Amino acid sequence: SDAAQNEWMYKSTEFVLGTVKPKVLFGENAPGFFTTLGEGVRERLRLIAEKYDYSYSVIKTSTKYHGIPQNRTRSFYFFWKSETAPILGYYDRERKTLIEYLSEIPETASLMDLYSNELAPTEAFPTFEFLIERSGLSYTEFLKHTGGKKFSTVDTILEEDLYDEFCAWFKEKGYDTLDEKDRKQRVKAKIDRIWDKVKVRKAGGYWDESPQFNGECMNALISKSVASFVNPNENRYLNVREMLHLMGFPHDFEISGKGEIHAITQNVPVNTAADWTHEVVKFLNGELPLSNTRYMMQDNTSQKIILGNVQPQVISKKLF
Repeated sequence: SDAAQNEWMYKSTEFVLGTVKPKVLFGENAPGFFTTLGEGVRERLRLIAEKYDYSYSVIKTSTKYHGIPQNRTRSFYFFWKSETAPILGYYDRERKTLIEYLSEIPETASLMDLYSNELAPTEAFPTFEFLIERSGLSYTEFLKHTGGKKFSTVDTILEEDLYDEFCAWFKEKGYDTLDEKDRKQRVKAKIDRIWDKVKVRKAGGYWDESPQFNGECMNALISKSVASFVNPNENRYLNVREMLHLMGFPHDFEISGKGEIHAITQNVPVNTAADWTHEVVKFLNGELPLSNTRYMMQDNTSQKIILGNVQPQVISKKLF
């Protein structure tokens, strides 16, 4: 809670609550903010709320509950100009599968030819080429064969004990004669280390940057993994327009170039932020029930109250 990177949050909250004095201040934070890891930060913010006579609440959610097929777990925190915190409504919007959702993008949309990773997945990772070739299927057929479930080339090789077979295939393709700085050689060296760590020494997990696919709901689009997610219909990674769509941006939203891809992953998905904004508007219009507590925690993923005396009181008065 004393980390330097948290100071902006404390200082901005102090300024807004003490100087601007809005009816509501709310923001978004990492998943850990909701857990014991974030307990110290939550307490610092609660004390600031108390200092300026605001009630305070926190809710955990995931973007997949807000109509977008992305499992992006995040925390939202709220300061309410109210004696007690309101009880937020829960969301579980209907969503399309990842394949259906990406197909919504019009062919005429811009940024369809801009990529974080311009290599073909099979070219970038011999593990992927190996698994597709082994299956006897085409790229698209192979991904359909996964049943739309989470897929990772490294996970598959580990779980199905295909390491020895992969090594033999790698040598047969002549990739073992490539320069040690060649990408295929570097990927092979990493697979060797992962196999030794996980299977031989049983020494724990690993960071997976190999091609990944989930036809139903993808994992969070973050800077570390943005270059790992593949398109379901073409032998390529996601383009920038697809990334923007997965963050809820309209099809005519623009960025200046590849250098701003990092900014896409740092955004709050539009749908997620919009739903909690709707709840704030309900509070301002006196349409949310009030709890009996000045500090409460809700979990939208399980639709449960985690902390607080939440027996609702009367509906709050309309503020404007």
